[in-house]
Amino acid sequence: ERFTAPAGIFNSGTNLMAELLIANCVNPERQKKYGRQNLGVRWQVNWGKHQPPKHRLAGHAVYEDKNKDELKNENILPIVTIRDPYSWLQSMCRHRYATHWFHEATLHCPNLVPNEVEREFYPTALDGSYKRDRIDLHKKDPWLVDNVMNIANFTLDMESVPVYVKYKLETTNHLSLVHFWNDWFNAYYYANFPRVMVRFEDLVFYGKEVTEQACTCMGGKMAKNFKHIGDSAKKGGDNVHGSERTTLIDAIIRYGKINPKDLTKGMTSDDYAFSKKHLSQEIMDTFGYEHPER
Repeated sequence: ERFTAPAGIFNSGTNLMAELLIANCVNPERQKKYGRQNLGVRWQVNWGKHQPPKHRLAGHAVYEDKNKDELKNENILPIVTIRDPYSWLQSMCRHRYATHWFHEATLHCPNLVPNEVEREFYPTALDGSYKRDRIDLHKKDPWLVDNVMNIANFTLDMESVPVYVKYKLETTNHLSLVHFWNDWFNAYYYANFPRVMVRFEDLVFYGKEVTEQACTCMGGKMAKNFKHIGDSAKKGGDNVHGSERTTLIDAIIRYGKINPKDLTKGMTSDDYAFSKKHLSQEIMDTFGYEHPER
């Protein structure tokens, strides 16, 4: 009955993990019972790959199979992708998905602690004039500016820039982007059900080895010839993923040449101090992540 599927926060490599598993891993016992088309691998966990794990047994199902007994959530082994928080913050500034916080990406991002940028942006956001007066900063690109102070409960006297995430099943609030990273991964890290957590960085450079271990944990069998995913795991053009695509080669080039200073790009000294203070040290240590030098 067991099968596996990825889960992960936005920008953590869930699509790449799914592609690698689907292309290379099967559960022969499940195929015997339910047919050869039933590989034992799905694109995402049945409660939604980006949803917090509290929804695992709450009755929600992404896949509405005719025979629901074939797809019980308790039979799913989540393969949870985690990513270096500083690298993740940079990706969030490029593409935030369903995550919202008060910011102008071209001037201050990741903006954990508000400064003069937010103070200047705030009055124009209140009356909507930023769309006209600050158009040169965001060029009508909705991903480069986010005017959500009312929904995210942001005010200029706050010590950090709060975040809200609009999931399909709920909306969650977090004290900052750093707290969002902590809160999301803590939920899986401390979960009381089986799961496997893998680093996105290992997935990029050691895709075969990571996929083999994930498949083995599920009780699956690997294909004889491993298939790498050369094209972008984010296929097609849509309003969610935008026009930019990251192929495996792009990722290898980007992370193979990474400069530690690039990981703190856009951060002020206050932002950096805030991240060092508030990022979960236990998760950082467990997965071998370090605070980069500035």
